[in-house]
Amino acid sequence: MTYNLDTKKGQVEMARTRFENGYYIGEKIRQVSEDVLFVTSGNYTSCDKEEDTHYHFYSDRMKMVGKDKVIAKPVILYIGELPVFALPYYVFPVRKGRHSGFLTFEIGNFERGERFIRNLGYYWAASDYWDLESSLDFYENVKTIFNTRMNYNLRYRLNGGVGLRYSRQTGWSNFNKTISNNWMINFNHSHDISRTARIRGSGSFVSSKSFIEDNVYDQYDRLDRTVKANANFTKRWESSSLVIAADQSWNLDTDIKQMRLPSISFTLPSFQLFPDPARKKERVKPWEEVEEPKKRFYNSISLSLNTSAVNFKRRIKNPDSSFYWKDFQTIHTSSSIRSPQKLLGFLTVTPAINFAHTVYHVDWNRLVDSLGLETDRVFTRSTYNLSVASNTSIYGTVYPNILGITGLRHVATPSISYRFTPEIEKNEEYRSYTGAGTTSKRSKSISYSLGNLFQSKYISGESEKKLDLFNLNFSGSYDFVKEEKKIGDLRASLRTGAVPHISLDYNSTYSFYNLDDSRRKLANPRLVSSTFSASVNGKVGSAAGGGLGNRRRGKGFPGDNLSRERVSDTETGGVGLNYNLSYRYRISRVSPTTVKTQWLDFTIGLQPTEKWTIFYRSHYDIKEKRSSSQRLELTRDMHCWEGKFIWVPSGPIAGYYIRINIKSLPDIKLEKSEGGVRGF
Repeated sequence: MTYNLDTKKGQVEMARTRFENGYYIGEKIRQVSEDVLFVTSGNYTSCDKEEDTHYHFYSDRMKMVGKDKVIAKPVILYIGELPVFALPYYVFPVRKGRHSGFLTFEIGNFERGERFIRNLGYYWAASDYWDLESSLDFYENVKTIFNTRMNYNLRYRLNGGVGLRYSRQTGWSNFNKTISNNWMINFNHSHDISRTARIRGSGSFVSSKSFIEDNVYDQYDRLDRTVKANANFTKRWESSSLVIAADQSWNLDTDIKQMRLPSISFTLPSFQLFPDPARKKERVKPWEEVEEPKKRFYNSISLSLNTSAVNFKRRIKNPDSSFYWKDFQTIHTSSSIRSPQKLLGFLTVTPAINFAHTVYHVDWNRLVDSLGLETDRVFTRSTYNLSVASNTSIYGTVYPNILGITGLRHVATPSISYRFTPEIEKNEEYRSYTGAGTTSKRSKSISYSLGNLFQSKYISGESEKKLDLFNLNFSGSYDFVKEEKKIGDLRASLRTGAVPHISLDYNSTYSFYNLDDSRRKLANPRLVSSTFSASVNGKVGSAAGGGLGNRRRGKGFPGDNLSRERVSDTETGGVGLNYNLSYRYRISRVSPTTVKTQWLDFTIGLQPTEKWTIFYRSHYDIKEKRSSSQRLELTRDMHCWEGKFIWVPSGPIAGYYIRINIKSLPDIKLEKSEGGVRGF
């Protein structure tokens, strides 16, 4: 090393230094100013082996601008001693934090051999408040996609972004060249106008139904076949709120479009019509006794109100593949008055009355004409119902003091309610056409339920703990107006999670009538449907603690010697297992034919050694004796590299995917795929 004290310039030969997570090696490093270095025959790698690194980037000439960038030309990627890729020059950003620079591009090919270059572009950090990212994707002989997105952020006030994807695709039809241009716009916006007012919005717009299928390669985005967009303004007051919204959706499979432009909703939560009386005297001293004012029955009367107005438009497909629009406007108001009263010190009785009023206007189409609906004026419909409900809680406790159990408690919560709804047919045809408003068929019914919670207290160490053992619930109804089958179905449910890592759930429905002749069976109700589900999950070893496939430093199984301390910055240890087993059985006897379904879900994440991770998921239909879906993933830690293999043996995305990439630079990879499987 030489250094000139006067010019403050120097030179270092055969230098090696570390910056962040990378190692820089140069045959000669010459300092020309305080922040600028010239490197001759320079190498860069994230591999921490001092000799025979697994990979490195080599450049004859490099200019390192401190805390900004590294300019190198040419750039050659070596795997071991073998050169595999070269660029005439490249700029590596090394500035910390958010800054402008070239994007890391991706090179690869599909299973049919078509090559591509993706994400070739630039990120511009224009200011602290907004930025812009633009890139190009080139697909050999097929298409070019232009991507751009602008993000903005004003702290504590607003943030969001808008993006555009424009595709120019080339194809051949009957020896004629065809060119198609399509686009997709997506946005999100959040704006806090004040502490009580805000604007939210998000969504996507596409120019054609096939855009996502042709230009989006993320598995989950491709499966979402509905394009949605929405925006809303919300204003809250002390005891009310207002929401003004607009939304639309487009089902790409059925080609049905639906819009609410706009919808307005005003909500007035429950409030007392007659507030509680005020105290005659406020407490001054903590021990001073102050007489509480006596409440009257009318102090518990409360009112709630909700009003919504909608301008609705829906495009529906006819059997002959033509379309028509179903347009209508509605204003729906619902209100409720209730007054819970405490009787006998333990029984709560709640009478209530519910009102609903709806205004309709429909626009003309052929369906409206065939139904005989009028379109030149508005129509109204009002409904109401009356109800009274009562409930209480009953407690029972025993103290066995055996096997560490200090107490057992049973909490029973019985409830019963009566509801009356009159027959109102006025403008029912408009309610049926729009779906707005409430039905009002005559009914007088009683509903009942019984909830049971069983709990225990036990000694654990030197402390006492409480445990919910299980819930057992029943419910049913009786309708006085029905001409037959007045007794409603009896529903029962049992649920427990008292045993760690195990949950059990049982639900069943019983009918008090025969399926064929509707004769009563009060003593022996008929099973209509039954569902039993169980799940078991857990983990063994240290590697399982971070989630399936998440390797981290650990000590492995007790007593084994497979796990060791981390030997370098690019290697991780830990041995473990994650598992989840779910079972579901359902039987249905609604029709004369009994329908049974039975399936098993199995998920396992296994790290048998420090460097291998195995993930397997299967959905097995026990009745059909076949797996409806399976997925196997193998991951191998290869020091500074990692490899992944994904295999889906069946289903719409059946195929495989293989990838080997640098850990610190995952976009530098070798990959191969077949079918619809892609790596993430």
